[in-house]
Amino acid sequence: MRLILTLMLMTFTAPAWAEWVKMGETDIATLYYGAAIKKKGNFRRVWTIQDLKQRTKEGVMSRRALEEFDCEEKRYRILSLSGHSKRMGRGKLLTIFNYSPPSGGGGEWNYVPPSTGATRILNIVCK
Repeated sequence: MRLILTLMLMTFTAPAWAEWVKMGETDIATLYYGAAIKKKGNFRRVWTIQDLKQRTKEGVMSRRALEEFDCEEKRYRILSLSGHSKRMGRGKLLTIFNYSPPSGGGGEWNYVPPSTGATRILNIVCK
Protein backbone atom coordinates (compact mmCIF):
# COMPACT_ATOMS: atom_id res chain seq x y z
CA MET A 1 0.00 0.00 0.00
CA ARG A 2 2.81 2.44 0.85
CA LEU A 3 4.47 1.69 -2.49
CA ILE A 4 1.28 2.53 -4.39
CA LEU A 5 0.82 5.75 -2.42
CA THR A 6 4.46 6.74 -3.01
CA LEU A 7 4.16 6.08 -6.76
CA MET A 8 0.95 8.12 -6.94
CA LEU A 9 2.57 11.05 -5.14
CA MET A 10 5.58 10.89 -7.46
CA THR A 11 3.27 10.95 -10.48
CA PHE A 12 1.32 13.97 -9.27
CA THR A 13 4.42 15.94 -8.27
CA ALA A 14 6.50 15.06 -11.33
CA PRO A 15 6.12 18.50 -12.99
CA ALA A 16 7.83 20.07 -9.98
CA TRP A 17 10.84 17.85 -10.74
CA ALA A 18 11.02 18.91 -14.37
CA GLU A 19 14.44 19.87 -15.58
CA TRP A 20 14.65 23.62 -16.07
CA VAL A 21 17.17 25.12 -18.48
CA LYS A 22 18.36 28.68 -17.91
CA MET A 23 17.71 30.69 -21.03
CA GLY A 24 18.86 34.13 -20.03
CA GLU A 25 18.56 37.05 -17.68
CA THR A 26 17.09 40.54 -17.82
CA ASP A 27 17.04 43.42 -15.35
CA ILE A 28 13.81 42.07 -13.85
CA ALA A 29 13.99 38.27 -14.15
CA THR A 30 15.93 35.11 -14.86
CA LEU A 31 14.25 33.09 -17.61
CA TYR A 32 13.99 29.29 -17.82
CA TYR A 33 12.28 26.78 -20.07
CA GLY A 34 11.37 23.17 -19.38
CA ALA A 35 13.50 20.55 -21.09
CA ALA A 36 10.37 18.47 -21.84
CA ILE A 37 9.10 19.99 -25.10
CA LYS A 38 5.91 18.54 -26.64
CA LYS A 39 5.88 18.40 -30.43
CA LYS A 40 2.88 18.09 -32.75
CA GLY A 41 3.49 18.93 -36.39
CA ASN A 42 4.73 22.54 -36.61
CA PHE A 43 3.60 23.26 -33.05
CA ARG A 44 5.61 23.04 -29.82
CA ARG A 45 4.42 23.37 -26.21
CA VAL A 46 6.84 24.23 -23.44
CA TRP A 47 6.65 25.38 -19.82
CA THR A 48 8.57 28.55 -18.98
CA ILE A 49 9.44 30.32 -15.73
CA GLN A 50 10.25 33.95 -15.05
CA ASP A 51 12.11 34.03 -11.74
CA LEU A 52 11.64 37.66 -10.67
CA LYS A 53 14.39 39.64 -8.96
CA GLN A 54 11.90 41.64 -6.89
CA ARG A 55 8.52 40.66 -5.48
CA THR A 56 5.52 42.33 -7.18
CA LYS A 57 2.98 44.30 -5.16
CA GLU A 58 0.76 41.18 -5.28
CA GLY A 59 3.58 39.14 -3.69
CA VAL A 60 4.57 37.23 -6.86
CA MET A 61 8.22 36.07 -7.01
CA SER A 62 7.89 33.82 -10.07
CA ARG A 63 5.59 33.29 -13.03
CA ARG A 64 5.08 29.94 -14.71
CA ALA A 65 3.52 29.69 -18.17
CA LEU A 66 2.57 27.01 -20.66
CA GLU A 67 3.35 28.47 -24.07
CA GLU A 68 2.61 27.15 -27.54
CA PHE A 69 4.77 28.04 -30.54
CA ASP A 70 3.89 27.83 -34.23
CA CYS A 71 7.27 27.14 -35.84
CA GLU A 72 6.08 27.75 -39.40
CA GLU A 73 4.39 31.12 -38.76
CA LYS A 74 6.87 32.19 -36.04
CA ARG A 75 4.19 33.08 -33.52
CA TYR A 76 3.22 32.04 -30.00
CA ARG A 77 0.43 32.12 -27.46
CA ILE A 78 0.11 31.60 -23.72
CA LEU A 79 -2.17 28.75 -22.71
CA SER A 80 -1.81 29.06 -18.94
CA LEU A 81 -0.09 31.53 -16.62
CA SER A 82 0.34 31.38 -12.84
CA GLY A 83 2.03 33.58 -10.25
CA HIS A 84 3.78 32.04 -7.22
CA SER A 85 5.01 33.38 -3.87
CA LYS A 86 8.44 31.72 -4.13
CA ARG A 87 11.08 31.29 -6.81
CA MET A 88 10.91 28.65 -9.55
CA GLY A 89 7.11 28.33 -9.48
CA ARG A 90 7.03 27.20 -5.88
CA GLY A 91 5.20 28.45 -2.82
CA LYS A 92 1.65 29.66 -2.63
CA LEU A 93 -0.30 29.96 -5.88
CA LEU A 94 -1.26 33.64 -6.03
CA THR A 95 -2.76 34.04 -9.51
CA ILE A 96 -3.75 31.75 -12.33
CA PHE A 97 -5.06 32.43 -15.82
CA ASN A 98 -6.17 29.81 -18.31
CA TYR A 99 -6.78 31.04 -21.83
CA SER A 100 -9.53 29.26 -23.77
CA PRO A 101 -11.26 31.38 -26.39
CA PRO A 102 -14.50 30.00 -27.91
CA SER A 103 -12.53 28.52 -30.82
CA GLY A 104 -10.60 26.46 -28.24
CA GLY A 105 -6.89 25.94 -27.83
CA GLY A 106 -5.51 28.94 -26.00
CA GLY A 107 -4.84 32.64 -25.93
CA GLU A 108 -4.44 34.95 -28.87
CA TRP A 109 -1.58 34.28 -31.27
CA ASN A 110 1.20 36.89 -31.26
CA TYR A 111 4.07 37.14 -33.68
CA VAL A 112 7.41 36.72 -31.93
CA PRO A 113 9.12 40.10 -31.58
CA PRO A 114 12.85 40.13 -32.44
CA SER A 115 15.51 40.04 -29.72
CA THR A 116 13.21 38.83 -26.93
CA GLY A 117 12.92 35.80 -24.66
CA ALA A 118 10.16 34.51 -26.94
CA THR A 119 12.61 34.63 -29.88
CA ARG A 120 15.12 32.56 -27.92
CA ILE A 121 12.55 29.95 -26.97
CA LEU A 122 11.18 29.78 -30.55
CA ASN A 123 14.70 29.14 -31.88
CA ILE A 124 15.27 26.42 -29.25
CA VAL A 125 11.99 24.54 -29.54
CA CYS A 126 11.68 24.77 -33.34
CA LYS A 127 15.18 23.63 -34.33
